[in-house]
Amino acid sequence: MTLIVSLNKEIENPAVVPTTLRPNGGEIWVAAEGDSAVYSVDAKDNLTTIASIDCAENVTVIPTAPTNLGSSGGSYFAADFPTRIVEFPGSDFFGLGGNVLVGSEFSSRLSIITLTNGKYQAKPFQDNVIQQAEGAAFVQILNPPFIYAAKFVCGRRYQPEDRHHEEGRRARQLRHRDQCS
Repeated sequence: MTLIVSLNKEIENPAVVPTTLRPNGGEIWVAAEGDSAVYSVDAKDNLTTIASIDCAENVTVIPTAPTNLGSSGGSYFAADFPTRIVEFPGSDFFGLGGNVLVGSEFSSRLSIITLTNGKYQAKPFQDNVIQQAEGAAFVQILNPPFIYAAKFVCGRRYQPEDRHHEEGRRARQLRHRDQCS
């Protein structure tokens, strides 16, 4: 481990953003809930305010080609404290690759930061979908072969043999139904 910088702020869920988001592209962007801001940290430890977003909790870069996780229908998964995981389909993000999503812990808002005419703009992406945002991630595909980088699906570890367990579970349900009827 190497300490990069100490910001003297409470920060959460950083992301390295694409270089195409100049002037602060290729830098580490981080949410600061208490400041209601997203900051950028450059290679010389300079801190720049990117946007003001109420209760900013997490920073996530939208992939250029959003991909759904198997048949789940979800491409972006977010923890909604204390017990929920919500998903958004890849189709919600087509054409938005390289921009940044920011979840807000207490404002029930998912915001998007875009670069327009050399200036960052933060605007609502979706309201009232996440009550208390925590961490979030997009499905990542590693090429080749096409392997899902996601290791957990809806709170449980995915195992390649799950298909066989599912078939066994269905067989047990049928046996149980037959015994109880």
